[in-house]
Parts: sequence; C-alpha cells; structure tokens
Amino acid sequence: MLSLTEPAIVNAAMSTSVALAEDAFSLEGEVGFVQFLALMAVRDGVARTPGELATLIGYNSGGVTRLVDSLERAALVERRRSREDRRSIELSLTDRGRRVAADLLPRAVDLWNSVLTDFSPDEYRTLVRLLEKLFASMQERQGSLIRDT
Repeated sequence: MLSLTEPAIVNAAMSTSVALAEDAFSLEGEVGFVQFLALMAVRDGVARTPGELATLIGYNSGGVTRLVDSLERAALVERRRSREDRRSIELSLTDRGRRVAADLLPRAVDLWNSVLTDFSPDEYRTLVRLLEKLFASMQERQGSLIRDT
C-alpha cells in the first residue's frame, strides 16, 4: 500500500489536474470545469438526478443545487419531475447545453492529450484501468459511509 510520501503524490496529482482543468476552462468564462463535468455527466446519462450528480462530483446537496441552478439559469440544463417517481427530479440538457458540451469537449481532450503526451499507449491503458479501479473502490467506500450513517 501507500508509503508516507505516496499520499502526497496522489493528492498533488489530483489537485494539479483540477487546477489545470479549471485554467483551461476559465478562458471561456461562461462554463467552468465543474459545470462542464456536470454537462457531460448529464449528457452521457451517468447522472440523471441531482443526487447522482452530487455523488459523482463529490458535492453535498446544497452545492449541487447551486450548480444545477447556475446551469439552469444559463439555459444549459432542465429539471423535470420523474414520470416513474413524482418525488424525484431528473436532469436533461437543453439544445444549448448539448451544443456547449460538444463545443467544450475538444478543449478537455486537448488538455488531457497534452498532459499524457509522454505516456505510451500501454501506459495510458494501464493508467485508465488503475483509475477505474481506484474510482470503483472510492465509490464503494462512499456508499458504505452513506449506508453506515
């Protein structure tokens, strides 16, 4: 497992990746990196509800409400009552939201391509596999914390 110095490397990599992404998206002005992540999650069906979005991006309910409010004000997402469960709210992209997500996707791809330029294809595939494993482990731990409370 991790040595005493390895958590610092993991934390530094995480915070630096967020900072790089925020810098890349701050040029646009209207949509920051977290808003872009939210748009992509809703577009791809990974987050269909505010609760799923909160879990995915690590926000609490108040934070995700403010995020969705800002996306709704910008006419990028819509909230709708679920047809299956009227107590539940579902998120969907507006036409404008789909266009903005499509326009910004190349920026995210360019950013990650520039960061990963020194990785061989095998190293890249290994990184993705390990990140998927790490993410699954984190989600499981997060789920157990929620169930334990």
